[in-house]
Amino acid sequence: MESNSDINYCFNSWVCFIHTDLLKAFSKYVQLIGAIATKWLAPYIRIWEDCLTPCISAMGVNMRNRGSVVLVKNQKIGLIKRVRGNSVYYVFPGGGIEDGETPQEAAKREAQEELGVTVNINECIAKIEYNGTQYFFLAEIIAGDFGTGKGEEYTDLIRNRGTYLPLWIEINQLSSIDVKPKEVAIKIQSLFS
Repeated sequence: MESNSDINYCFNSWVCFIHTDLLKAFSKYVQLIGAIATKWLAPYIRIWEDCLTPCISAMGVNMRNRGSVVLVKNQKIGLIKRVRGNSVYYVFPGGGIEDGETPQEAAKREAQEELGVTVNINECIAKIEYNGTQYFFLAEIIAGDFGTGKGEEYTDLIRNRGTYLPLWIEINQLSSIDVKPKEVAIKIQSLFS
């Protein structure tokens, strides 16, 4: 005979599974209907994320806050070209915020790991809610050689996450390439064009 704790565990696991699937489907729907729906639905999505974060984490969905740098030099922006399977896209250098780290510290550490440069972190120009909070900081290189990063992206061959290539792109070309997140690329174009 099943105990109450067994029944509760099964019920909670089932509810967690159903709600996680609904959240995934709901998130896809929000992406499809665009920015207007996102603004209207954002409070509800945050409630779902807050309530379901433990379940989502258990299912392998990454809900991690991130810090990224926005490097602008001579009307060019420092990006990382990603090739993963048949997809080619560009991202801002950055990564997950570790325990005890501020978003600024994470951005600074990630610049060193991914790009091989030491940076001064300036103001946050964008804060995006997507699988956690993503912070984008204007930064300036104070030491190192761009493109000499030694992070796990370059050294851990078992990861099998495609290629990472740091490069400089003309700011006026941002609208013609797939930059993630697009809203940050648009903001940079408005600030520096």
